[in-house]
Amino acid sequence: MDRRGPDTVNLVCLIVVIASSPVLAAGGLGGTPGLVGLVMACAYAGGAAGSWLGTVAYGQAGWPAVCALVAVLAALALARHLMTVYGRENREDDPTGTRTAKVVRGTGDEGVPTVR
Repeated sequence: MDRRGPDTVNLVCLIVVIASSPVLAAGGLGGTPGLVGLVMACAYAGGAAGSWLGTVAYGQAGWPAVCALVAVLAALALARHLMTVYGRENREDDPTGTRTAKVVRGTGDEGVPTVR
């Protein structure tokens, strides 16, 4: 924590995130530069939010609160991952979860099989 207190640190982080919004706007361009800009902006914003949450947790209850915050965020990330891997959308498309392409005969142009 900075010697001036968490409010100054939070303000600086917020200003830097707002100043990085042109990088996020570059994501609208598309292509590789846009994708890189979007990833950089999201990573920066996520890091700033995590820093702020950690600072608030430490200020309220010390290191046990920071550890609890990390545990909750890790559990949320694990739950999201498991829902993606074993989620309902995978079972509807393919009960085995293998996500293989399906070839439909006779629906393409000039009798060419269509892959869906």
